[in-house]
Amino acid sequence: MSMIIAISGFGKVGSRVLRAALKDPDIKVQAIIEKNGYHLVGRQKKGVMVVDDVDSIGEVDVIIEFSTPEAVMEHVFWAKENKVAMLVTATDLNNAQISELKKAAKEIPILLTSNVTLGTNILFDLLPKIAKMLIPVGWTYNITEIHRKIKKNRPSGTVLIAEGKIKEAINQKAEGIYSIRARNVAGIHKFKFFGPFGESIEIVHRLPSRKRKEDFALTTITLAKLLDGMPAGFYDMSGLISKN
Repeated sequence: MSMIIAISGFGKVGSRVLRAALKDPDIKVQAIIEKNGYHLVGRQKKGVMVVDDVDSIGEVDVIIEFSTPEAVMEHVFWAKENKVAMLVTATDLNNAQISELKKAAKEIPILLTSNVTLGTNILFDLLPKIAKMLIPVGWTYNITEIHRKIKKNRPSGTVLIAEGKIKEAINQKAEGIYSIRARNVAGIHKFKFFGPFGESIEIVHRLPSRKRKEDFALTTITLAKLLDGMPAGFYDMSGLISKN
């Protein structure tokens, strides 16, 4: 049986998700949701209608969000009322907005991630465990991230989530966070732990620059399939994968 999705936010990644979904025989793309005034609203893109009102999309199983925090908040209430799962990739939700998602997740499955790469999400799971072993015996850590010059947010959402998960586990901030913007770098994240007597451990995650968004698109489709049919709950990527 086909899974029916809607794609909210039709930027570079959203357009690639559409292309990947249209090639998948197990997926039907019901609608693309964009803001009022977007130039494609009321028209079709690759046979899929672009709308500016979530109430008009019809029956779907999963909404994939690449949109703004404000749009996510609007759509989560609709999703809760209609029992639709949500895959949310927004990186700049505030604490109050995340709390609303957690409330809604008592009734529907919601996956929140700033990054759909598997390696990054495995790090989100491993780094707090490493920190819990090292920091109580005098270790510290810092984070360095390198992205393309065009990336606006400093530090990136990936860094903020990683530090947040360490703080949840051991209540310790990074000694330093270094954000570097360089030409033609898709994404590098370095997590370095320093011991009190000169030892160090460095974990590095690198993204290839070629076909990066295509890889994101294919992983997003896989996550949507995993989320469809899951019980209500607030999931991160590693948690969702471990339950399947």
